[in-house]
Amino acid sequence: MAMCMETLCTKYIKPNEMNIPECILGKITVAIVEALRYLKNVHGLIHRDIKPSNILIDWDGLIKLADFGVSGSINISSPDIPIHGCINYCPPGVLDHRKQDHSEFDERYDIWGLGISLYEMATLKPAYHFIDNILFELSIINDTVPPLPATFSFDFQKFINSCLEKDVVHRSKYRILVVSFY
Repeated sequence: MAMCMETLCTKYIKPNEMNIPECILGKITVAIVEALRYLKNVHGLIHRDIKPSNILIDWDGLIKLADFGVSGSINISSPDIPIHGCINYCPPGVLDHRKQDHSEFDERYDIWGLGISLYEMATLKPAYHFIDNILFELSIINDTVPPLPATFSFDFQKFINSCLEKDVVHRSKYRILVVSFY
């Protein structure tokens, strides 16, 4: 693989005042959702660390998912460790220590990370701004993600919004996301 999406965005796209076209973001989305579906359906795992630095691209545009170090089995009733991966990409329900249920510990954990990652790659800036760990967690839990610029299609905006639904019960699952592709 040539590089990760984080490197592509920070070292090439942003400095050259470019952006990633929506059609390319769509191809990245399809590749990652298919990889996550495979991980879940074949191995019964969720990735738990979806972020631009774990999305790899080669010179031919092939997309791969990397870093399965914190992947774990899907076990809604008793997750092995509450928080996995980079805090910037953790879903709000995982960060909200007041919650006692573990409903975020299924594929919707990864869907949140995908949504935040796509938002960053589309806008070239993070959805939430880091001040310190506690304020950052509170921001993810309480604040809404700024809307995507109007230059993005209604369908892309709707897709991102469905990934970034704060209430895990209303956040899309893979079967719903895949319907958006075809």
